[in-house]
Amino acid sequence: MRSLWGGAKNYLFLALAIFVTGYLGLLIPTLNYRISLFWLPTGIGIAALTWFGPRMGLAMWLGSFTLNFVLSSHLVSSCVIATGSTLGILITHFFLRAIGFKSNFFSGNGINILAIIVSGLGMIVSALVGTASLIYEGHVPSEQIVEVFKAWWMGDFLGVLLAAPLLLSISKDKFQEVYHRSFEFFGLLLLTAITTKMALYISNEIIFVSVTFLLVTLAIFRLGQLGASIIVLFVAASIIWVVTISSQASPIVEHDVFIAWSYMACISAFNIFLSDIKESRDRATNELSLNHERLIQAQKISHIGSWELNLLNNKMTFSKEYFQIFEIDENTDQ
Repeated sequence: MRSLWGGAKNYLFLALAIFVTGYLGLLIPTLNYRISLFWLPTGIGIAALTWFGPRMGLAMWLGSFTLNFVLSSHLVSSCVIATGSTLGILITHFFLRAIGFKSNFFSGNGINILAIIVSGLGMIVSALVGTASLIYEGHVPSEQIVEVFKAWWMGDFLGVLLAAPLLLSISKDKFQEVYHRSFEFFGLLLLTAITTKMALYISNEIIFVSVTFLLVTLAIFRLGQLGASIIVLFVAASIIWVVTISSQASPIVEHDVFIAWSYMACISAFNIFLSDIKESRDRATNELSLNHERLIQAQKISHIGSWELNLLNNKMTFSKEYFQIFEIDENTDQ
């Protein structure tokens, strides 16, 4: 009974998360009231399928259907859009498993490039089905079909880049890493907010881009995967806020949408790539340190020492056990 309730809670929580984040995303102005530039449910769905398997597809469908039905009151269209969205996430999940993706975009095995490409391809399915549904409802003129499809795909793909890496990096160790550097974490959030605020008054976009990329780089090396992913999500939300403020002065156009999406996608991919490189470096460093400790233990057990001669500077170095064997102080001038 407890296991059944636990499974039901996961279903309900996922459906609610899809509904709430989808509703918030649709508050952001774009080409159509049913299309969001900031569609986090796709990333949440990928994370849920990675954790619990394809059985969570029903919860994703339910959350998407409820949201679309509340917005449009159109039963058939809501079913079609929910089916397309769920199908796109499921296909992406199966593709990710096929290329060897396990449970983290920051695994340090270099597979993240393929994971990003696969995610983009999978989101084509949901964009095609969603656009077809809007055409069926009569909300999309023939001359805007391509633009609507691109906007739908961009929002879904960006949701994967933003939400999935963040959720899949959550662990006790990663949380403690951020918690122990909470002062730096909130400091970077504050600097990001100040930078975004200044972007409303500075016409030079290069300054804004350079500063935000620098902040994300600092977050990666100081806060780790989880902290950096939160900072990236905050940066993306800040950019959306800037677009929203700007749209109040003048109507939003397709060019503005594409520029905003391109920047958010680039900074999300940058976080994934650089964090993966850092993970590979840290793993190699840890393995090197572990091998060194094993060598020391092996020499201690076998009572064997070792030495090396650098022919370039004619300097000799000795292992710790070497000094123990000959009872020589390690600080002795060699």
